[in-house]
Amino acid sequence: RIPYLLLAAAEEFRGGRLEDAVFRLETALETEPDSAFLHAMTADFYWEFLDYQNAIRHYRRSGQLNPASDVVNRKRIGDCLQKLGKYREAIAAYRQVEESSSWMRLPMEIGDTFILMKEWDAAVAEFARTLSPQDPPAKQAVDLANLLSNKGLSQKAVEILTAADRQYPGEPELLYTRGEIRLADRDLNGAEADFQSALKLAPDNGSALYNLARIDLLRQDPVAALGHLRQARDWSEQFLKENLAQDRVFRQMASGDPSLSAFVQQMLGEGADE
Repeated sequence: RIPYLLLAAAEEFRGGRLEDAVFRLETALETEPDSAFLHAMTADFYWEFLDYQNAIRHYRRSGQLNPASDVVNRKRIGDCLQKLGKYREAIAAYRQVEESSSWMRLPMEIGDTFILMKEWDAAVAEFARTLSPQDPPAKQAVDLANLLSNKGLSQKAVEILTAADRQYPGEPELLYTRGEIRLADRDLNGAEADFQSALKLAPDNGSALYNLARIDLLRQDPVAALGHLRQARDWSEQFLKENLAQDRVFRQMASGDPSLSAFVQQMLGEGADE
């Protein structure tokens, strides 16, 4: 009977009938109330059903019945608590998992929870735990800044890079990364200054030249954009072709100027996907 109920629950789940799938599993648990596997599976289905309270109940019982899986179950309880908006309890659950496990580390989960709480500095401290201590300090700063930017903390990312640039001057990647983040935030003046500074340190930075062309187009200056594209081409024609082929927005913006459009078409060749 149990295998039939599990198969039926899986079929209901695949058909999007989550409530029926959960009912099948709860029925199976009436027969096998001490099955850690069934409790974990039922918890997973409740998670999909967005019923986090019942998911917690079954994850907790699964961990009690099978201590070997308790770490994973408690991590999932932390996830449920976060979804319920019980952020402090979620962080406490994640911390307990780390304390009791030699292999599970949850800086991303804890950092994301701090973001939900709008505790930015605490989030940054957690994300910093993901860095490799073997990497050079400048690379650690770049990696952390990119992570923060992807998490929507661009201002914190800029602060990290600015502090690193003061501490480790002469690292073009710090300036280039800060330029990318500022450009994404439409800080055109700041981004331009960063890309220009990066080029002074590393004149062969084709990415900086290409981004300067993007800034030129945003400023509606196709002549300057064409100049930067030509410099990027001189550095690496293949690099420029690949970027133009992938950057539909740039191509659309460039199409408004005959000279710039002709250059782009020449770079892409016949049959370019417009």
